[in-house]
Amino acid sequence: MNAPAAATARRYALRLRVDRDAVAASVVREGPADLSAVMRGRTVAEAHRLAGLLFPVCPRAHEAALIRACEAATGAAPSPEEARRRALLVAVEACVAGVWREALTWPAIVGRAGDAARVRSARAIGDALCAALGPGPEDRAALPQSTADAARVRDGAQRLADLVQRPAGASDGGDVPGAEAIEADIGGARPLDAAIERPSERPPGREETPRTVRAADAPATAQLSDWYTAQRRHLCALADRVVALSAAVVAGAAAADDEAAVHNAAAVGEPGGSGAGLGVAMTARGRLRHIVELDGGRIVRWRADAPTDWNFADRGPVALAASRLRPDADLDRCARLLVGAFDPCAPCAVVVEHGGGGHA
Repeated sequence: MNAPAAATARRYALRLRVDRDAVAASVVREGPADLSAVMRGRTVAEAHRLAGLLFPVCPRAHEAALIRACEAATGAAPSPEEARRRALLVAVEACVAGVWREALTWPAIVGRAGDAARVRSARAIGDALCAALGPGPEDRAALPQSTADAARVRDGAQRLADLVQRPAGASDGGDVPGAEAIEADIGGARPLDAAIERPSERPPGREETPRTVRAADAPATAQLSDWYTAQRRHLCALADRVVALSAAVVAGAAAADDEAAVHNAAAVGEPGGSGAGLGVAMTARGRLRHIVELDGGRIVRWRADAPTDWNFADRGPVALAASRLRPDADLDRCARLLVGAFDPCAPCAVVVEHGGGGHA
């Protein structure tokens, strides 16, 4: 792990204390509580270079959210072509992360062998797509420039989507863990597919994440398998988004002219920019956001909120759901399935305590 990533490394522990009638749950977080000093005083360009290094999980999403927050702070905006290209980079990254989760993380939770070959294929396709589109959201000149480049973008997007989509004949929810009934309050959150298209700032603890089910028919409680199925549905929606965005990026690149490219290159990080802004990006785990305040082109305040920050907050959704588990259940297994359903972007141990002792 590189030095910036090591400095921001986090770990979590879900602690369950059991008595005869109830389960008391809490989440303990280890790692830096405040990273704001890392960005304070830096220019937008410097901050952008750091964002992907500070957050090695979903680095492109963090870069895109930070750039958009800085643009919003100064009243700037990317061209439509650049906005689509950024969205495609982030969606590709999210798809690859989702394949990793389904092919390696979920099987490990239930003691099954993973599919490393599927992950390698997804990463190879994703790397090729991102290389064709440029190294990051700041590289505005790297749109497809030829018919061959455009074909590679379209074909790569379709290959990634094919890899993501459910195998023929699989039943809805039949290939995900947690099929047993474990009830927990889901709060009637909005359906994730709608949240993807209409990003908005949400209060902490109520952010839309892949654990949600469709609000129209959401009961007060849901089986844990519903949360896994919602994540699978979210990943399929992201794959469809990759295909649609790839077509739009290719079409936009063909129509773009030199004047538009020059205008867009000057839009981000203008010297002397001041103001506050919010930037969001949708990842495999849900929405993350960056909030920045600029003064004279330099960052004076900055905060990054990821889905794991909401879900694993003190008295947050994971702790609430765990507190509703039955004391006589197999709490070690149930808690591991619960953590997997919320899919943290950092390691999370499970500790079950009976009386004065516990085990992890």
